[in-house]
Amino acid sequence: MKLFVSGLTGVETTLAVRGFPVTYYPVDYPFFGINAEVAGSGFRTACGSLALGDSVEFLTLIGDDVNGARVLSAVGKAGLSDRFVYKKLKNTVESVVLQEVPFGRRQVYCDLKDAQEQTIDAEAHRAAIADSDMCVLLNVNFSRRLIPIARELNKPIATDVQAISDANDTFNAEFMENSDILFLSDEGISTSPKSFLEKLAAKTQAKIIVIGLGEDGVMYWERGNEIRTLKAVIEPNVITAGAGAALFSGFLHYYGKHDATEALKRAEAFAALKLKNNASYAGFPTEREVEEKLAASEF
Repeated sequence: MKLFVSGLTGVETTLAVRGFPVTYYPVDYPFFGINAEVAGSGFRTACGSLALGDSVEFLTLIGDDVNGARVLSAVGKAGLSDRFVYKKLKNTVESVVLQEVPFGRRQVYCDLKDAQEQTIDAEAHRAAIADSDMCVLLNVNFSRRLIPIARELNKPIATDVQAISDANDTFNAEFMENSDILFLSDEGISTSPKSFLEKLAAKTQAKIIVIGLGEDGVMYWERGNEIRTLKAVIEPNVITAGAGAALFSGFLHYYGKHDATEALKRAEAFAALKLKNNASYAGFPTEREVEEKLAASEF
């Protein structure tokens, strides 16, 4: 499958913490508990798709700085082209993630720099979009400009709006209303995930909506079918930052080859295997390893 992926890339520092709220210490020594990697929803999704054998065109914005150079190096090491990696930001995006271990909650601090203020020449990407089988447009403003072209060319749109708290979220409305495949996390939802999913199903044209429930798995709805749940494949003592992107890219690869349930099972296995390795663009499993993990799991 040929994917056109547009989304954020930056440098993410993960800090393992004992729990929330974080206890004050003048100094703490979390040996091997601090890790800095090139990450971001766009980069992680592109890397996951590429690892499973999909062809990927990747669009992102960086700064002309040390972290931007680090991103370019990681893009090359991952096997992605940098032809749509633009040095348009004042500084490259950075984030810090406090991750409760073992498997637990996380708290993300994301400094977008001026990413939301920047724009792109959408028409310059028309040919690449036309050559794709699907547009994966992550929820950042520069991706927004590509939605009309994808729609005009009748390309399916997939997006992950991540942790939203309102089905009427104005920033994400255009992404949600135009998505064929819609992913999100339950982390920001104050009502029941089922009720939230029902609201989204009524508001969007999506063919399938998936809500990640963390250690409880996923809840999903496919047009014409009822809401269902699927348990997670849990691996103990792993850093879970990037779990959503791994699940998302895994599902995009397997959906179409399998029905929604079987695709999500494989996506769960793919994410579980990936999270054994903390590096953003390393440690992705093969299709064979996914099938072996699936066979050994109790779904």
